[in-house]
Amino acid sequence: MPFIQEAILRPCNPGNECRAALEDAALSLLGTLSTNGQIWGEPLTAWVDGGLHLLAKTPCEDSLDSRYHSNWVEEDVRRLREHCMGSLSWRSRGTSDTQRCSPTDWEECPALYLFTHAFDDSSPVVAGDKGEPAPLYLLQIDPRDREALLFWMRAYRHHDSIWLDSRALEKAAYEQLGSINSELSQRGRALAIGLERALKKPTYYYLHRYHGLRDGEADRSCPGC
Repeated sequence: MPFIQEAILRPCNPGNECRAALEDAALSLLGTLSTNGQIWGEPLTAWVDGGLHLLAKTPCEDSLDSRYHSNWVEEDVRRLREHCMGSLSWRSRGTSDTQRCSPTDWEECPALYLFTHAFDDSSPVVAGDKGEPAPLYLLQIDPRDREALLFWMRAYRHHDSIWLDSRALEKAAYEQLGSINSELSQRGRALAIGLERALKKPTYYYLHRYHGLRDGEADRSCPGC
């Protein structure tokens, strides 16, 4: 169950230049937290009574702990501190009885698969035995690979949205989703292979299939075989 996290930042002085510098640093930090998998979906920012309020959805209660930060996140945290009063402190809006995620939840999973869709804002890596998205920052992979997974996820969601719109580009969008040889599928399969090598466990690629044969569809081989 995701959590809503809130932080309130105040600029070093009330001038417009300091406010702009703080907001720019905060947006950069939210972006790197997102590409590291610590934030799901689109975060919100708003100025209220002289303070910059940040709202973000996270997969776990402790997702924003510094022990999960990449070097890129740490750099943005240091930059943020130069423009705000006090330290960066997040307050969880979740409930204490909500189960917290643990790295062992995904380490003990026997297999993973790559899957997302137009309305998904969580993680493209799914635990094969649980059917739940695995927070990217909990996976022992290079931060650049987390970023690549997120970029692929965004591209897949865009194609899925176009296909669902069922207009001029419906056929082209479905080709990207349903063809094993499409650019989108090739990117996803390469990422799945990279995950399998890094995590030492089977990692599969979900290939979308909407149009099937009237007879014999269940007996067809995997398109990649």
